[in-house]
Amino acid sequence: MLQEFVAASALSEHEKEGLLNAPKRDRLRYYTDAMSWIELSKAEEAQRILNNYLIENRIFMTAKLANTFHSVSVDLALVNSDYRFHKQYDLPDSFTKSADRFALLFQQIQNIEQMIQDRLHYEQA
Repeated sequence: MLQEFVAASALSEHEKEGLLNAPKRDRLRYYTDAMSWIELSKAEEAQRILNNYLIENRIFMTAKLANTFHSVSVDLALVNSDYRFHKQYDLPDSFTKSADRFALLFQQIQNIEQMIQDRLHYEQA
């Protein structure tokens, strides 16, 4: 069962081997650490895609909407950077900063949704 789980995971081949060879008591820690790096890489790639999308499409947005989207993109980059710093240097404050900054993004995203609905005259649909 462990073999099947590891084979289907997103871990690289050397990470899969390391997980299977790790002492039983260390496997969970090994797996969660390896997966956190994979997920961070995905988050960084998603932020880059968002940033590129905004660069290519900001001419179709109002200045306020483009600026708010830009602010979210910058904050996402900072969240990723803070978390990477936490992982690389084991700094709990960086993790806290990352989590706090991420929590604030919810309001910014709600503001973007409202601006888009206003621009599309959503209330009239």
